[in-house]
Amino acid sequence: MPVYKYEVDQLSKNDWHQLLLTFTDASIDQSRSYAEARWQKASISHLVVKCDNKIVAAAQVAIRQVPFLRSGVAHVKFGPLWQPMGHAANPEYLKQVLRFLREEYVIKRGLLLRLMPPPSKEGADVFCHALQRAGFQRTDIADSERYFVNLSSSVDELRKNLKGRWRNHLNRAEKHGLECRWLEGDEAINVFMSLYGNMVNRKSFVDTSAIAELPLFYKDLEPALRPKVLICFSQNTPVAGAVISAMGDTAQYLFGASNLKGLELDAGYYMQWEVIKWLNTQGVSWYDLGGSVDNAGLRQFKSGLIGKNGVEGILPGEFDCCERASSRIAAAVGFELRKFSVFVRNHSWQALL
Repeated sequence: MPVYKYEVDQLSKNDWHQLLLTFTDASIDQSRSYAEARWQKASISHLVVKCDNKIVAAAQVAIRQVPFLRSGVAHVKFGPLWQPMGHAANPEYLKQVLRFLREEYVIKRGLLLRLMPPPSKEGADVFCHALQRAGFQRTDIADSERYFVNLSSSVDELRKNLKGRWRNHLNRAEKHGLECRWLEGDEAINVFMSLYGNMVNRKSFVDTSAIAELPLFYKDLEPALRPKVLICFSQNTPVAGAVISAMGDTAQYLFGASNLKGLELDAGYYMQWEVIKWLNTQGVSWYDLGGSVDNAGLRQFKSGLIGKNGVEGILPGEFDCCERASSRIAAAVGFELRKFSVFVRNHSWQALL
Protein backbone atom coordinates (compact mmCIF):
# COMPACT_ATOMS: atom_id res chain seq x y z
CA MET A 1 0.00 0.00 0.00
CA PRO A 2 1.48 3.42 -0.95
CA VAL A 3 2.79 5.54 1.91
CA TYR A 4 2.21 9.30 1.61
CA LYS A 5 3.91 12.03 3.62
CA TYR A 6 4.59 15.72 3.19
CA GLU A 7 7.42 18.18 3.79
CA VAL A 8 7.25 21.96 4.14
CA ASP A 9 9.80 24.62 3.25
CA GLN A 10 12.70 22.27 2.61
CA LEU A 11 13.55 23.51 -0.91
CA SER A 12 15.61 26.47 -2.06
CA LYS A 13 14.23 28.76 -4.76
CA ASN A 14 16.37 27.04 -7.38
CA ASP A 15 15.32 23.57 -6.21
CA TRP A 16 11.66 24.59 -6.33
CA HIS A 17 12.06 25.93 -9.85
CA GLN A 18 13.76 22.73 -10.95
CA LEU A 19 10.86 20.78 -9.47
CA LEU A 20 8.38 22.81 -11.51
CA LEU A 21 10.01 21.49 -14.67
CA THR A 22 8.95 17.95 -13.70
CA PHE A 23 5.18 18.64 -13.68
CA THR A 24 2.94 18.82 -16.73
CA ASP A 25 0.51 21.11 -14.87
CA ALA A 26 3.18 23.65 -13.85
CA SER A 27 2.68 27.34 -14.59
CA ILE A 28 4.57 30.56 -14.02
CA ASP A 29 2.08 31.46 -11.28
CA GLN A 30 3.61 28.67 -9.18
CA SER A 31 7.16 30.00 -9.63
CA ARG A 32 8.76 31.68 -6.64
CA SER A 33 10.02 34.58 -8.76
CA TYR A 34 6.48 35.42 -9.83
CA ALA A 35 5.13 35.13 -6.28
CA GLU A 36 7.85 37.33 -4.80
CA ALA A 37 7.18 40.02 -7.39
CA ARG A 38 3.38 39.82 -7.26
CA TRP A 39 2.89 39.27 -3.52
CA GLN A 40 5.70 41.38 -2.12
CA LYS A 41 4.32 41.56 1.42
CA ALA A 42 3.55 37.85 1.63
CA SER A 43 5.76 35.05 2.89
CA ILE A 44 6.20 32.18 0.45
CA SER A 45 5.86 28.57 1.57
CA HIS A 46 6.35 25.33 -0.36
CA LEU A 47 4.76 21.97 0.38
CA VAL A 48 5.70 18.74 -1.39
CA VAL A 49 3.98 15.36 -1.16
CA LYS A 50 5.96 12.14 -1.42
CA CYS A 51 4.68 8.69 -2.25
CA ASP A 52 7.20 6.04 -1.23
CA ASN A 53 9.81 8.85 -1.03
CA LYS A 54 9.14 10.14 -4.55
CA ILE A 55 7.65 13.63 -5.04
CA VAL A 56 4.22 13.29 -6.68
CA ALA A 57 2.54 16.61 -5.82
CA ALA A 58 3.52 20.09 -4.69
CA ALA A 59 2.16 23.56 -3.98
CA GLN A 60 3.46 27.08 -3.60
CA VAL A 61 1.57 29.05 -0.96
CA ALA A 62 1.57 32.84 -0.50
CA ILE A 63 0.79 33.67 3.12
CA ARG A 64 -0.47 36.99 4.43
CA GLN A 65 -0.67 36.83 8.20
CA VAL A 66 -2.22 39.32 10.60
CA PRO A 67 0.58 40.63 12.88
CA PHE A 68 0.50 39.27 16.43
CA LEU A 69 -2.52 37.07 15.67
CA ARG A 70 -2.63 33.44 14.64
CA SER A 71 -4.78 34.21 11.63
CA GLY A 72 -4.43 35.13 7.98
CA VAL A 73 -4.76 33.79 4.45
CA ALA A 74 -2.77 31.12 2.63
CA HIS A 75 -3.29 31.49 -1.12
CA VAL A 76 -2.50 28.90 -3.80
CA LYS A 77 -2.87 30.21 -7.36
CA PHE A 78 -3.07 27.72 -10.23
CA GLY A 79 -2.10 24.87 -7.95
CA PRO A 80 -1.47 22.50 -6.36
CA LEU A 81 0.56 20.54 -8.90
CA TRP A 82 -0.32 16.85 -9.05
CA GLN A 83 0.57 15.60 -12.55
CA PRO A 84 4.23 14.51 -12.69
CA MET A 85 5.65 14.22 -16.19
CA GLY A 86 5.71 10.74 -17.63
CA HIS A 87 2.76 9.54 -15.57
CA ALA A 88 -0.97 9.40 -16.18
CA ALA A 89 -2.94 11.85 -14.02
CA ASN A 90 -3.60 10.13 -10.69
CA PRO A 91 -6.51 11.65 -8.69
CA GLU A 92 -5.08 10.10 -5.54
CA TYR A 93 -2.12 12.52 -5.74
CA LEU A 94 -4.56 15.43 -5.82
CA LYS A 95 -6.53 14.00 -2.91
CA GLN A 96 -3.39 13.63 -0.81
CA VAL A 97 -1.97 17.09 -1.53
CA LEU A 98 -5.30 18.72 -0.64
CA ARG A 99 -5.37 16.73 2.60
CA PHE A 100 -1.87 17.82 3.55
CA LEU A 101 -2.46 21.46 2.56
CA ARG A 102 -5.46 21.53 4.87
CA GLU A 103 -3.51 19.83 7.67
CA GLU A 104 -0.55 22.25 7.47
CA TYR A 105 -2.16 25.62 6.75
CA VAL A 106 -5.70 25.32 8.14
CA ILE A 107 -5.31 23.03 11.14
CA LYS A 108 -1.72 23.65 12.25
CA ARG A 109 -1.40 27.34 11.34
CA GLY A 110 -5.03 28.45 11.73
CA LEU A 111 -5.17 30.15 8.32
CA LEU A 112 -7.87 30.43 5.72
CA LEU A 113 -6.65 28.34 2.80
CA ARG A 114 -7.76 29.72 -0.57
CA LEU A 115 -7.09 27.77 -3.77
CA MET A 116 -7.59 29.01 -7.31
CA PRO A 117 -7.30 25.96 -9.58
CA PRO A 118 -5.82 26.47 -13.04
CA PRO A 119 -8.14 27.15 -15.99
CA SER A 120 -10.04 24.04 -16.93
CA LYS A 121 -10.76 22.73 -20.40
CA GLU A 122 -13.41 20.34 -19.06
CA GLY A 123 -15.59 22.64 -16.95
CA ALA A 124 -16.21 21.29 -13.43
CA ASP A 125 -13.46 18.68 -13.72
CA VAL A 126 -11.82 16.23 -11.35
CA PHE A 127 -10.01 19.14 -9.65
CA CYS A 128 -13.24 20.86 -8.59
CA HIS A 129 -14.87 17.65 -7.44
CA ALA A 130 -11.81 16.78 -5.33
CA LEU A 131 -11.84 20.22 -3.69
CA GLN A 132 -15.50 19.98 -2.82
CA ARG A 133 -15.08 16.47 -1.42
CA ALA A 134 -12.20 17.79 0.70
CA GLY A 135 -14.49 20.36 2.32
CA PHE A 136 -13.60 23.47 0.31
CA GLN A 137 -16.34 26.01 -0.41
CA ARG A 138 -16.53 27.40 -3.93
CA THR A 139 -16.94 31.05 -4.97
CA ASP A 140 -17.40 31.99 -8.62
CA ILE A 141 -15.24 34.74 -10.08
CA ALA A 142 -15.76 37.33 -12.81
CA ASP A 143 -14.26 36.89 -16.29
CA SER A 144 -14.24 33.14 -15.87
CA GLU A 145 -14.19 32.07 -19.52
CA ARG A 146 -10.89 30.89 -21.00
CA TYR A 147 -9.88 30.15 -24.57
CA PHE A 148 -7.58 27.25 -25.45
CA VAL A 149 -5.89 26.53 -28.78
CA ASN A 150 -5.45 22.78 -29.34
CA LEU A 151 -1.89 22.40 -30.65
CA SER A 152 -2.04 18.67 -31.38
CA SER A 153 -2.48 19.19 -35.15
CA SER A 154 0.03 20.21 -37.82
CA VAL A 155 0.48 23.90 -38.65
CA ASP A 156 -1.46 23.40 -41.90
CA GLU A 157 -4.37 21.84 -40.03
CA LEU A 158 -4.28 24.55 -37.39
CA ARG A 159 -4.59 27.18 -40.10
CA LYS A 160 -7.52 25.37 -41.69
CA ASN A 161 -9.22 25.24 -38.29
CA LEU A 162 -9.11 29.03 -37.81
CA LYS A 163 -12.49 30.69 -38.15
CA GLY A 164 -12.91 32.28 -41.58
CA ARG A 165 -12.92 35.91 -40.45
CA TRP A 166 -9.79 35.38 -38.37
CA ARG A 167 -8.01 33.71 -41.29
CA ASN A 168 -8.97 36.61 -43.56
CA HIS A 169 -7.33 39.08 -41.16
CA LEU A 170 -4.21 36.89 -41.12
CA ASN A 171 -4.11 36.79 -44.92
CA ARG A 172 -4.23 40.59 -45.05
CA ALA A 173 -1.57 40.95 -42.36
CA GLU A 174 0.81 38.69 -44.29
CA LYS A 175 0.74 41.14 -47.20
CA HIS A 176 2.08 44.02 -45.11
CA GLY A 177 5.69 42.87 -44.84
CA LEU A 178 5.59 42.38 -41.08
CA GLU A 179 8.44 40.67 -39.24
CA CYS A 180 8.42 38.99 -35.82
CA ARG A 181 11.51 38.57 -33.64
CA TRP A 182 12.02 36.84 -30.30
CA LEU A 183 13.88 39.32 -28.11
CA GLU A 184 15.69 38.66 -24.84
CA GLY A 185 16.95 40.48 -21.77
CA ASP A 186 16.55 44.20 -21.17
CA GLU A 187 15.81 44.84 -24.84
CA ALA A 188 12.80 42.53 -24.73
CA ILE A 189 11.35 44.11 -21.59
CA ASN A 190 12.02 47.71 -22.62
CA VAL A 191 10.47 47.33 -26.07
CA PHE A 192 7.43 45.48 -24.77
CA MET A 193 6.80 47.82 -21.84
CA SER A 194 6.96 50.79 -24.20
CA LEU A 195 4.31 49.19 -26.43
CA TYR A 196 2.19 48.30 -23.43
CA GLY A 197 2.41 51.81 -21.97
CA ASN A 198 1.38 53.29 -25.30
CA MET A 199 -1.65 50.99 -25.38
CA VAL A 200 -2.71 51.82 -21.81
CA ASN A 201 -2.51 55.56 -22.50
CA ARG A 202 -4.47 55.17 -25.72
CA LYS A 203 -7.26 53.07 -24.19
CA SER A 204 -7.28 54.77 -20.76
CA PHE A 205 -8.23 51.58 -18.92
CA VAL A 206 -7.51 50.50 -15.34
CA ASP A 207 -5.05 47.62 -15.54
CA THR A 208 -5.29 44.98 -12.79
CA SER A 209 -2.80 42.54 -14.35
CA ALA A 210 0.72 41.80 -13.13
CA ILE A 211 2.30 43.96 -15.85
CA ALA A 212 4.03 46.20 -13.29
CA GLU A 213 5.84 43.13 -11.94
CA LEU A 214 6.87 41.71 -15.32
CA PRO A 215 10.39 43.23 -15.29
CA LEU A 216 10.99 41.80 -11.81
CA PHE A 217 9.99 38.18 -12.34
CA TYR A 218 11.32 38.09 -15.90
CA LYS A 219 14.85 38.97 -14.75
CA ASP A 220 14.71 36.75 -11.67
CA LEU A 221 13.65 33.53 -13.41
CA GLU A 222 16.13 31.06 -14.81
CA PRO A 223 16.24 30.96 -18.64
CA ALA A 224 14.36 27.64 -18.76
CA LEU A 225 11.38 29.21 -16.95
CA ARG A 226 11.59 32.77 -18.25
CA PRO A 227 8.71 34.00 -20.44
CA LYS A 228 9.41 34.52 -24.13
CA VAL A 229 8.90 37.96 -25.67
CA LEU A 230 7.84 38.24 -29.30
CA ILE A 231 7.86 41.65 -30.97
CA CYS A 232 6.24 42.37 -34.33
CA PHE A 233 7.97 44.99 -36.50
CA SER A 234 6.84 47.05 -39.46
CA GLN A 235 9.75 48.59 -41.34
CA ASN A 236 11.94 47.90 -38.29
CA THR A 237 9.56 49.73 -35.93
CA PRO A 238 7.80 47.79 -33.12
CA VAL A 239 4.03 47.70 -33.64
CA ALA A 240 2.91 44.79 -31.42
CA GLY A 241 4.25 42.44 -28.76
CA ALA A 242 3.37 39.33 -26.77
CA VAL A 243 4.74 37.72 -23.60
CA ILE A 244 4.36 33.94 -23.56
CA SER A 245 5.08 31.43 -20.80
CA ALA A 246 5.61 27.85 -21.98
CA MET A 247 5.77 25.56 -18.95
CA GLY A 248 4.33 22.09 -18.62
CA ASP A 249 1.91 21.05 -21.35
CA THR A 250 0.05 24.39 -21.55
CA ALA A 251 1.52 27.68 -22.73
CA GLN A 252 0.05 30.92 -21.36
CA TYR A 253 -0.51 34.20 -23.15
CA LEU A 254 0.53 36.49 -20.29
CA PHE A 255 0.47 39.95 -21.87
CA GLY A 256 -0.09 41.52 -25.25
CA ALA A 257 0.12 45.04 -26.67
CA SER A 258 -0.15 46.89 -29.95
CA ASN A 259 -0.03 50.50 -31.11
CA LEU A 260 -2.27 52.21 -33.65
CA LYS A 261 -0.01 51.23 -36.55
CA GLY A 262 -0.16 47.64 -35.40
CA LEU A 263 -3.95 47.75 -35.39
CA GLU A 264 -4.01 49.17 -38.92
CA LEU A 265 -1.75 46.35 -40.14
CA ASP A 266 -3.55 43.52 -38.29
CA ALA A 267 -0.22 42.87 -36.53
CA GLY A 268 -1.95 41.06 -33.64
CA TYR A 269 -3.18 38.37 -36.03
CA TYR A 270 0.23 37.92 -37.63
CA MET A 271 1.99 37.85 -34.26
CA GLN A 272 -0.34 35.28 -32.67
CA TRP A 273 0.02 33.03 -35.68
CA GLU A 274 3.81 33.21 -35.29
CA VAL A 275 3.39 32.26 -31.62
CA ILE A 276 1.29 29.22 -32.56
CA LYS A 277 3.79 28.09 -35.18
CA TRP A 278 6.58 28.32 -32.59
CA LEU A 279 4.59 26.52 -29.87
CA ASN A 280 3.80 23.77 -32.35
CA THR A 281 7.53 22.94 -32.35
CA GLN A 282 7.92 23.03 -28.55
CA GLY A 283 5.98 19.91 -27.56
CA VAL A 284 3.21 21.97 -25.96
CA SER A 285 -0.33 20.56 -26.13
CA TRP A 286 -2.40 23.67 -25.42
CA TYR A 287 -2.16 27.45 -25.66
CA ASP A 288 -4.18 29.29 -23.01
CA LEU A 289 -5.21 32.69 -24.40
CA GLY A 290 -6.78 33.86 -21.15
CA GLY A 291 -10.20 35.50 -20.94
CA SER A 292 -12.02 38.33 -22.67
CA VAL A 293 -12.61 40.69 -19.71
CA ASP A 294 -16.21 41.00 -20.99
CA ASN A 295 -14.91 42.65 -24.17
CA ALA A 296 -16.84 41.61 -27.29
CA GLY A 297 -13.95 42.39 -29.66
CA LEU A 298 -11.47 40.41 -27.59
CA ARG A 299 -13.91 37.53 -27.30
CA GLN A 300 -14.32 37.44 -31.09
CA PHE A 301 -10.54 37.55 -31.63
CA LYS A 302 -9.81 34.67 -29.22
CA SER A 303 -12.78 32.60 -30.32
CA GLY A 304 -11.62 32.93 -33.94
CA LEU A 305 -8.07 31.94 -33.05
CA ILE A 306 -9.01 28.75 -31.17
CA GLY A 307 -11.06 27.83 -34.22
CA LYS A 308 -13.00 24.63 -34.74
CA ASN A 309 -10.81 22.33 -32.61
CA GLY A 310 -10.12 24.67 -29.71
CA VAL A 311 -11.93 24.69 -26.38
CA GLU A 312 -13.79 27.39 -24.51
CA GLY A 313 -13.02 26.53 -20.88
CA ILE A 314 -13.43 28.25 -17.53
CA LEU A 315 -11.62 29.43 -14.45
CA PRO A 316 -13.43 27.25 -11.91
CA GLY A 317 -13.39 29.90 -9.17
CA GLU A 318 -11.85 30.19 -5.72
CA PHE A 319 -12.15 27.47 -3.07
CA ASP A 320 -11.85 28.25 0.65
CA CYS A 321 -11.22 26.06 3.67
CA CYS A 322 -11.13 27.61 7.14
CA GLU A 323 -11.76 26.64 10.76
CA ARG A 324 -10.98 29.94 12.45
CA ALA A 325 -13.33 32.93 12.35
CA SER A 326 -10.51 35.49 12.69
CA SER A 327 -8.85 34.16 9.53
CA ARG A 328 -12.13 34.38 7.64
CA ILE A 329 -12.47 38.02 8.71
CA ALA A 330 -8.84 38.66 7.75
CA ALA A 331 -9.54 37.22 4.30
CA ALA A 332 -12.55 39.49 3.78
CA VAL A 333 -10.64 42.60 4.87
CA GLY A 334 -7.59 41.57 2.88
CA PHE A 335 -9.65 41.16 -0.29
CA GLU A 336 -10.83 44.76 -0.11
CA LEU A 337 -7.33 46.02 0.67
CA ARG A 338 -5.93 44.03 -2.25
CA LYS A 339 -8.38 45.64 -4.66
CA PHE A 340 -7.33 49.08 -3.39
CA SER A 341 -3.60 48.33 -3.55
CA VAL A 342 -3.91 47.02 -7.12
CA PHE A 343 -5.76 50.20 -8.07
CA VAL A 344 -3.08 52.42 -6.50
CA ARG A 345 -0.15 50.39 -7.88
CA ASN A 346 -1.40 50.42 -11.43
CA HIS A 347 -2.34 54.08 -11.37
CA SER A 348 1.13 54.87 -10.03
CA TRP A 349 2.72 52.79 -12.79
CA GLN A 350 0.61 54.47 -15.48
CA ALA A 351 1.62 57.89 -14.15
CA LEU A 352 5.24 57.05 -14.97
CA LEU A 353 4.50 56.31 -18.63
